[in-house]
Amino acid sequence: MGGNFSPNAFSTRVAEYIPSQNTLLEKTPFNIPRNNFSLCTVMGYVIYSVGGIEFDGEKQRASGSTEKYYIEDNECDVLVPKLTQPKAGVALCKFRNQYLYAFGGDTLKSKCNIVNEIERLDLLEEDNPD
Repeated sequence: MGGNFSPNAFSTRVAEYIPSQNTLLEKTPFNIPRNNFSLCTVMGYVIYSVGGIEFDGEKQRASGSTEKYYIEDNECDVLVPKLTQPKAGVALCKFRNQYLYAFGGDTLKSKCNIVNEIERLDLLEEDNPD
């Protein structure tokens, strides 16, 4: 899922590995090209991608965005719950299939700007943004 091919060429690629055929099956791509994002699966049928590094055409910057990939439907959406401070490389875990917790990360504001904070993303916010 995603990644980069050269310093400023980020990917939206999503593929499924088929072990019996030793092949990759292309899937619907992410909406936001980025790398160094974090992934977490919820209830076995949804994959969330949080944070990372985006390239805006001039420079790399930390991302606060969240995307949701539906495995069975092969669809991807950008969601409302975002990191309050854009970061790359957060440690991500789910809790009660309603929350994602993001630990630490790098804001990219300076060299090795690792933060010591924990954020909670409420997955129910995607249905109720206000």
